[in-house]
Amino acid sequence: MRPVRPDAEPPEFRTRPLILTPVARWAMIGALCLAMATWSVGGWLLHGGLDVHLPQVGQHGLTQGRFLALMAFQAAVLLLFLGLIGYVAWQCRRQRRFTFDASLLLAYMSMFWVEPLLGVPHPSLTYSTGLPLTPSWGPDFPGWPDADTQYRVGLITSGPISHGAMVICPLATAWLMNRIVRHRPDISATRFALLALGSCYLIDWPLEYLYIVVGGASYATTNVLPALALFPGHWYQFPALRLWHSPFLWSYLAFLIRHHYLTRGPDSTILRGSSLLTPKTRTAFRTLALVAVLDLAYLIAIGHNVLLTLGDPGLPSDLPPHFYVPGDAP
Repeated sequence: MRPVRPDAEPPEFRTRPLILTPVARWAMIGALCLAMATWSVGGWLLHGGLDVHLPQVGQHGLTQGRFLALMAFQAAVLLLFLGLIGYVAWQCRRQRRFTFDASLLLAYMSMFWVEPLLGVPHPSLTYSTGLPLTPSWGPDFPGWPDADTQYRVGLITSGPISHGAMVICPLATAWLMNRIVRHRPDISATRFALLALGSCYLIDWPLEYLYIVVGGASYATTNVLPALALFPGHWYQFPALRLWHSPFLWSYLAFLIRHHYLTRGPDSTILRGSSLLTPKTRTAFRTLALVAVLDLAYLIAIGHNVLLTLGDPGLPSDLPPHFYVPGDAP
């Protein structure tokens, strides 16, 4: 699994029509995703949707301790995001090109526009008033149901900052797997893939639950196999059935694409056909292709979530008062 030059161009793709290549098809889907994001988020901004409600200790039962925990969590997310920007900027400057990791960071940041769909058809994730909240851009989606019910989301935790910060998951998985391969260079491809998947769970699930226990968000109770959760029925429950795909979404999918890119070159997985493109066009198509795959994966994950919460299962009965219930004043 020796790395290859990222600009390597296998000859077998050079005679294939561009429109038929996987990278071109994925890039077109990515462009459609960005158009949808621009439509919803842009309309939301133009209509004055950005109206930040800052947390206040004592309001809605928000304690000083909970407020400080949430501020520390958001500060850590922001610092991680800034650190990742610094890392990819250093990487681009060192390699004198827009790197794969820079494209991956942009693709992760693009995913935030999908998050309001967690409120369709019933709120399945509620946020704490200890977070800076803003009205959701969801009602600007065409065909949004019940546009009169206001649904608020976290300014940092639901926006491009937190989604961009999640790129640390595939990067951390890659770092861990590189150390494993260094000690076990003869590891089989199957064992490598399984160990990488296990690493994704070890990285992603603790981060998911950290967001819950600090009081940032609470999941609705699922109608399907509710017992498949840690602390079922409580506001701090961890719904394993609903989050089984989370490591695939936030870690494994991007890790595999990145791994093949670095070990087999740009004409691999969804990026096949990149050798037909000029370097600048190749960068744009690669970024759009990554946007397409990650945004579609997020939409599929949310669709799975909707199926498990049909019939409005409701929020946990012991939900603390500092959580924002959609339709209420923040």
